[in-house]
Amino acid sequence: MLLSVKSFVGYNVDASEGPVGTVVDAGLDDEEWLIRGVVIDTRAWIRGRDVLVPVRAVRRLDSENQKLTLAISRDAVDASPSFEPAGTLSGTPPSAPSARLRSAREVIGYHISARDETFGHLEDLLFDTETWNIRYLLIDTRNWWPGPPVLVGSSWVDYVDPQEKKLFMDMPADRIKSSPPYDPNAPLSRGYETALHKHYERTEYWQQ
Repeated sequence: MLLSVKSFVGYNVDASEGPVGTVVDAGLDDEEWLIRGVVIDTRAWIRGRDVLVPVRAVRRLDSENQKLTLAISRDAVDASPSFEPAGTLSGTPPSAPSARLRSAREVIGYHISARDETFGHLEDLLFDTETWNIRYLLIDTRNWWPGPPVLVGSSWVDYVDPQEKKLFMDMPADRIKSSPPYDPNAPLSRGYETALHKHYERTEYWQQ
């Protein structure tokens, strides 16, 4: 299933012995568009830091009860590296792969730049709860033109500029403006996904 990052924030987190904190962010690889780690606020249970736990340590994601269960102990969570607001790991060399992770909550809010126009901002990220792949970006365009938010595939992003806080899309703005209407309150159907990929003339990710 697909879950938005915003709705994921706030999930309760259990280690093997019981509660250990709450989800406050996700460590985002914006080159692969993949969540590689979950940022957990442990202040109510252990030493009190925001720590980054790799997604391989997740045993179960329960969206109905908004709970994340880990396969590791509280001590292992406590020993995890801190995650700073800027999106880098405290004490981690810049050359380390994990040091390149961004804060998903920071990227939400970046402006969108199409081939011919800058418009809208990133409202949310939708990820696959099985693979942790970011599948879609939810773009709010209300300050530029009326209408509901639109979806674009994460793999359609050309590149990310953290200095300008922009996501660059190699497509005209009109293509995004005329995207099939999306209702964030309705389940995302495979039929809608197929229509979306057809509109953007892209191969469906499940066919790749």
